[in-house]
Amino acid sequence: MGKAINNQELGFAVIDTMNCGVVLLDKSLRILFWNGWMAKHSYRAADEVVGRQLEEFLEENATLLRRARDAATSRLTSIMSHNLNPSPLPLYSNRIEERGARRMGQGISVLPIQHGSENYVLLQVFSADSVLARDQVRKKEQEALRNQLHVDALTGVGNRKMLDERMVTDFSRAKRAKAPISVIMIDIDCFKGYNDHYGHLRGDDCLKQVAGAIKSCVVRDDDLAARFGGEEFCVILPNTPIVGAQMVAERIRKTVEDLGIRHEMSTVCPSVTISLGVATVTPEVDMPSSALLEIADEALYEAKRRRNQVVCKDLDSPSSSASTQA
Repeated sequence: MGKAINNQELGFAVIDTMNCGVVLLDKSLRILFWNGWMAKHSYRAADEVVGRQLEEFLEENATLLRRARDAATSRLTSIMSHNLNPSPLPLYSNRIEERGARRMGQGISVLPIQHGSENYVLLQVFSADSVLARDQVRKKEQEALRNQLHVDALTGVGNRKMLDERMVTDFSRAKRAKAPISVIMIDIDCFKGYNDHYGHLRGDDCLKQVAGAIKSCVVRDDDLAARFGGEEFCVILPNTPIVGAQMVAERIRKTVEDLGIRHEMSTVCPSVTISLGVATVTPEVDMPSSALLEIADEALYEAKRRRNQVVCKDLDSPSSSASTQA
């Protein structure tokens, strides 16, 4: 008999330390047990609560009372979602006397229990706040993972994977909307000579600074600056005609030039410069996105002949071609 009593006491001690609320009710919904978690978050010790009716603590929440009665009389199990019933019980995440104290979001399981000839009801109460907090952490982790998959680790702009995905989606959107889309291909002038002369660490630092300058000029939410590979970068400008794309390209060229990164091996000037090829099209249904990149690359090739300039090709006006340079 003594051993059975000790086991019972141990069981109650374990339940009392659980990280969820446990409330035991008799058939009349009188409170028989109120564990430590409930005491902590209700600011009511067990001896203040045990022996009183559940409805005294519900503040007119009829749903939980009805579910508890169904469990006691008809042995019906139910679960109350925190989405539909956010805070049935007066429980708090922070101290009740603190400013801004708010009711804890709760999920509650209502379980019928039969012991001998007696019916009881068990309430298991879980903090929805902790669930929401875990969801928020999980979302941040997923977002960070997405960023790792789509951001160039060295420069912080989009990587080639992101560029390829966005090129397809933005090009398809331009087709549906019959809207212009522009691409700017960018290459750092004489970058091999820079790397050979200053070393790869300085080369990496140069790439970072140039990427930052490009990104600072790409200001709209739908625009994308990405690293194409090596010392080449690419900018996608949805819903942008040739005039707007040329303005952005020239702004990028000037911003990089104004960085004043010393480049003694350049054949252009004693600081780092870039060449840019711009292409714009309002795409036809059967036109692949790769065609626009190819035209932008052709424009870049022309720009690199003389360095530190912008060459534009407007596929909507095939005869037009323009260039600007310092």
